[in-house]
Amino acid sequence: MVFETFDKTVASGMDLCRVIVQKGYEAYLVGGCVRDMIMQRLGMSDKTDIHDVDIATNMPIEQLRHNFKTASNNGEAHGTILVEHDGIYFEVTQFRTDGIYSDGRHPDSVTFTKSFKEDTARRDFTINAMGLDCNGVVIDHHNGIKCLQDKVINTVGDPVERFSEDALRIIRAYRFAARYKFDITPEIREAIRKTKYKLADIAMERVSDELKKCMSYGYTEIAAMVRMMNTDGIFQIIDPKGYINPVEAENMLSTRAVRFVNGMGGAYSPLGSLICMLWGSDLKNAYQHYKLEHEVFRCAQWCFNHRDTYRNPDADIVDSVEMIANKYFNQLYELEDAISGYRIPKKAIDDFTTIAPIAFKNQNFLSGVLTHAGYQGKEFGIMLHKLKKWYYHSLSTGYVPETPKSFIKDIEAALADINNK
Repeated sequence: MVFETFDKTVASGMDLCRVIVQKGYEAYLVGGCVRDMIMQRLGMSDKTDIHDVDIATNMPIEQLRHNFKTASNNGEAHGTILVEHDGIYFEVTQFRTDGIYSDGRHPDSVTFTKSFKEDTARRDFTINAMGLDCNGVVIDHHNGIKCLQDKVINTVGDPVERFSEDALRIIRAYRFAARYKFDITPEIREAIRKTKYKLADIAMERVSDELKKCMSYGYTEIAAMVRMMNTDGIFQIIDPKGYINPVEAENMLSTRAVRFVNGMGGAYSPLGSLICMLWGSDLKNAYQHYKLEHEVFRCAQWCFNHRDTYRNPDADIVDSVEMIANKYFNQLYELEDAISGYRIPKKAIDDFTTIAPIAFKNQNFLSGVLTHAGYQGKEFGIMLHKLKKWYYHSLSTGYVPETPKSFIKDIEAALADINNK
């Protein structure tokens, strides 16, 4: 398989490899960028913006410093340095083999080598162990292309050894399988069964980071990841006290959340998916155990305190999460009180025309129409709540306003209809 065209970052990385080769060394693009480019070529992905453009070379760091503008990323002990080319900094790592991983994360020692094949043997999965030379030719020592074609996750070498070196690779296997809808081979499943107890020694921040990466893909993907982890007993290791209920989390992610998204016209919120995963949890302990950000706890707490709202299929957790995550959070408590019909300070009423368009980003005209119609106080809040339900119901039926003026007319008609009921 040969590549001839690249996006700007990949092209610049390839050119850096070419310069290194011209100086008498080897250099290859490695890792996720190669995997993503091959998947695109195979028609398995329409992704055009390639990230994680890293380079592996046998040029020593001293020579990299001598020949290029460089910067440290504190990885020199492991042969890694940042190299600038065409205004872009690339992470460049010297070919190496790794010693034992006594801390379950980093090798105790590394040995630099001149062989790219030896370098790829230390990597986690076959789909991540390919290289691309400066002529666009794929170097595949571990059948990574075949694994992509067969849609399977397989390790480089002995899976028990790979997972014993760094047990987080178990979680990464689930993430890649969920992201690409790949199968995890029976051999890998058996290796996970034998080594999963090592996950108890992995820092929870690293586990949470993997879950959050999967959440950036979509509800279907994180639901699949949670399901696989639960089936293989992973939560019993990483969360022995059961702060998160994986069955409830999967149900929320795979059913309720999808309906919420459809009601939003296809919008997706990674933060909303995290709240969905926490839905059946012991929130305070889950927040502390999984080392989550305070923003997550704040949003989840608000949603948990209003659980009855989300029993209504028209309710939208994504919109609520986006609302309470923004900087107007304290004022939005007052807005929520108004929607519920409680007595509130006059200042909060005066602020509604400013707050509501921010809180409900898809309803920028609603508060203005209500103000123009003369609603205020408790009635304003009640009508805003009714119009919100009307608006999301309209979205779910495929409603798209032609112009702002036609939108206002539609809202005014809906307002009249609501008043007549």
